[in-house]
Amino acid sequence: MELYAEEAESWEPEFAERRVTHGRQNLMAKYQDWQSIIDEVLSSHYSAPLVSGEFFSVQIRIRAKLTDGGVFDMNEIGVYEVQAGKIVKEQFFYTIT
Repeated sequence: MELYAEEAESWEPEFAERRVTHGRQNLMAKYQDWQSIIDEVLSSHYSAPLVSGEFFSVQIRIRAKLTDGGVFDMNEIGVYEVQAGKIVKEQFFYTIT
């Protein structure tokens, strides 16, 4: 999380349970919550970043087994904004099947 600014924010799609998260500590808690429902990552792929000025994006594909036994596939684009060498905003666009 050292790459994130103290007041960084994270935006999820409108259908997400937690739409907007503010602050690095809250982002850390959000990621810990997400990791707690994952039993095993079956496969993953991260593209090379596409950079434009103070923004970059990464494609993320994950297939994972959940702690409840279910399996999901996620295809996602993460868009990040950087200021003074720190991520100040991330926004995710994805579908889960």
